[in-house]
Amino acid sequence: LMMQTEVGEVSEPEAPGRGASSTLPHKRNPTAAAAALSAAMIAPNLCATILAAQIQEHERAVGGWQAEWLSFPALALVVSGTLHAIVDIAEGLEIDVERMRTNLEHSGGQIMAEAVAFALAPALGKLQAQQLTKELSERAGKQNRPFKDVLEADERVTATLGSAEIDKLFLPTSYQGSSQSFIDRLVASAQGRTLRRPERRAESQPAAGRRTETKLPPAAQMRMPPVAVAETKPAREEPSLPAPASPASSAPALDDEAPSPLMEVFMKAEAQPEPAPEPAPQDEHKPA
Repeated sequence: LMMQTEVGEVSEPEAPGRGASSTLPHKRNPTAAAAALSAAMIAPNLCATILAAQIQEHERAVGGWQAEWLSFPALALVVSGTLHAIVDIAEGLEIDVERMRTNLEHSGGQIMAEAVAFALAPALGKLQAQQLTKELSERAGKQNRPFKDVLEADERVTATLGSAEIDKLFLPTSYQGSSQSFIDRLVASAQGRTLRRPERRAESQPAAGRRTETKLPPAAQMRMPPVAVAETKPAREEPSLPAPASPASSAPALDDEAPSPLMEVFMKAEAQPEPAPEPAPQDEHKPA
């Protein structure tokens, strides 16, 4: 809306062919704003689909989680598209300060009528100050005169406010309240984040050539499986795994615990030498 001819205060970044009109050569259309707004209109409906898919029978019923397959990626796309468009606008926004000043003066100073009413209130009372301001504002509109000139010609106003005070009331920059403080705070915060990012990134990444050690849990939290020690090398056996042995036939285990039959099979297989590769047996059901 601020790009339209009637306002013309700000514009999106200019680029060849960007925002060009097919019939109006002089016109610049807000393409990034259109992309951001259209994506923002789609996002709530995708969120509604995801919320509706949470109601499912038993354990992940049919239909709900399949709906999420489309909704989650689409939501990520529209959100990232909106963010990209907003960043593009923010980084290259063109601001016409003179047009802003002209628009502020378009009403002949009546945009500062609230400031006038507040300035008259301590002396006249809030209700009477508002009534006087409204009366003089209507007079300025009917006579097509600047609002400031009408105030300076009224004795009820000049009895309360001096000429310098009236001049100050019609300075828009003097009626910003705390907005400039918020702007300065936001800019300082953004600049601080930009400066801190490389430092945090450097702290999170190890220096070149420095070894990173993996921290293991304390020894009390680590429990090793019982391992039996073979005293002699067993004779060579067939490649197949041996049958599980009974707990009594195995060597004593660590931690005074008898190994399980499955662990004994594992220990015997580990103690055996690697067998030489043998030709694969032929299938008895197939001819030679």
